[in-house]
Amino acid sequence: MELKSYNKEIRMIERNIERLREGINNEDEQDLNNKLCELDEVKRAKELKKMELYYQAMLKLKATDFKSQVKFKI
Repeated sequence: MELKSYNKEIRMIERNIERLREGINNEDEQDLNNKLCELDEVKRAKELKKMELYYQAMLKLKATDFKSQVKFKI
């Protein structure tokens, strides 16, 4: 669910970037650079959230599943 919100935000920023590229001038170039930085930050946050969710899943496996404990050597 949370990853979907990141995907939505990424698509929105990418659309803004495309609009800025279409009618670029000197002042819009700074806006474009800002949006590109914002896009990188959102993508990074999405990856961090994904890793956090993987980690939480592994902790749940560790707590509840002996076979997984052996398989992953936890």
